[in-house]
Amino acid sequence: MAVVVAAAIGSTLLYAGVGALVGDTAARHVGLPGLLFSAALYDLLLAPFIVPGVMWLARRRQKAARSPRPGPRPRPGTSPRAGSPPARVCASAASAAVWAP
Repeated sequence: MAVVVAAAIGSTLLYAGVGALVGDTAARHVGLPGLLFSAALYDLLLAPFIVPGVMWLARRRQKAARSPRPGPRPRPGTSPRAGSPPARVCASAASAAVWAP
């Protein structure tokens, strides 16, 4: 827990420092102590409930992207070829011949 708080405070101070270097005064308007408190509160209380849900959604989306999409099914009585009827076997006494009606 202490590492989480330290990381929240460190990242917020880094954000405020970079903002001060480039002239962004957002951290000054909000107030640095309030910003540090809200960052630590979020990281300690809300993130343990939010991050698992986001990860679950990401895994679900990734799994859906990897699974093959079902294609159109052939009509009953047709072969897998594009709409052609199945080949039939004609058995005669002499030999077996494959023919398509």
